[in-house]
Amino acid sequence: MIAVCGLALASAAAATPVELTEAQFTAQIAGKPTIVETFEGFPTGGPGSPFTIANGIYTGVPFIAPGAWCGFDDKCLSTTIQDGTFSSFPAGTTHWSTLIGYGTTGQVVQATVTGNSGVLQFDLPPSPAVLPQRGVFFGFFDPTGLQSVKFHLPGFGGFNYGFDDVTTAAIVAPTLDVDGNGTADPLTDGLLIIRYLFGLRGDALIAGAVAPLATRTTAEAIESYLQSLLQ
Repeated sequence: MIAVCGLALASAAAATPVELTEAQFTAQIAGKPTIVETFEGFPTGGPGSPFTIANGIYTGVPFIAPGAWCGFDDKCLSTTIQDGTFSSFPAGTTHWSTLIGYGTTGQVVQATVTGNSGVLQFDLPPSPAVLPQRGVFFGFFDPTGLQSVKFHLPGFGGFNYGFDDVTTAAIVAPTLDVDGNGTADPLTDGLLIIRYLFGLRGDALIAGAVAPLATRTTAEAIESYLQSLLQ
């Protein structure tokens, strides 16, 4: 039995990723380990992809922009029509949220949330007629753990949108299954941990130490996960 937010879940299979309101999200993560990426520590410009942030990795065409570029009063992670995916969250992440700043009113964005319990696509509400300076909140939850959140513009357009205050919170206990294949194996996960502690990075870290069915297969993803384990 796993206790989550005061509820006892008899089976992880009964859970699916769900969308939360800001009030629900705030209440559920209260007192839990939380990391917020504000993007204030990055210089303006394109950092390249994959882009490592405080609580994961962003893959797409990232651009650190002044807040006015995507509707905020401070810096944001801006993108245009390209898909963007947040992944490699800290160990045990069950909650993920962001503030989205829209470049124009009436804009629609789709989010595909992948959790350990399954995959669910959300059609986010169109951007409001009056764009708020703090952005529009979107948050997601999977009691068995989240793997990634992908954003997609279903129609072609030249408008930009951006992200701020990307937040993760952990309720599930961290696991030593470093490569994410479902099993904590001393010959793969154990070797990855030892190599990481000895300072190996990049290809030297993962060579011959990632299981065939792993879900974390790149050095960037493995390093991000191990860093979260050792915090």
